[in-house]
Amino acid sequence: MQPDFLTEAITACKNNHYHVAIDTCGFAKPEVIEKVAAQADLFLYDLKMMDEESHKKYTGVSNRLILENLKLLIKISVPVVIRFPVIPGINDTEANISQMLDFFNTTNKSLEIHLLPYHSIAKNKYRNLGMENKLNELQDLKMKTSSG
Repeated sequence: MQPDFLTEAITACKNNHYHVAIDTCGFAKPEVIEKVAAQADLFLYDLKMMDEESHKKYTGVSNRLILENLKLLIKISVPVVIRFPVIPGINDTEANISQMLDFFNTTNKSLEIHLLPYHSIAKNKYRNLGMENKLNELQDLKMKTSSG
């Protein structure tokens, strides 16, 4: 949202030998993504829905730009970690996960994928801002780990 400030902040961090990770959903102009990628060490890239209509329904925007920017980052070989917020009954469907895997397979790159369990921490933010929370009734997702 603030590319000029972001590039200045990245430059300051790099000048002081800090590792720079960009946390994004990828909904930005490709030229901004490319400019930031030239300086960043890592992208933490949220990917929610593969079907465009479902993405519009739940996020309010198309995912075309998001997917194109992800392809761009992969093409220019910037390290990317995919973060998949698992939302029960919404994006944890076999169809969505299968489409996601098909997309990843087209990149010909090995990608690290983090599963992020849905949590309701934003409920208070919605209430305080007077905004509708469409997931208000959804319970936190408890994910099992290999140790338990």
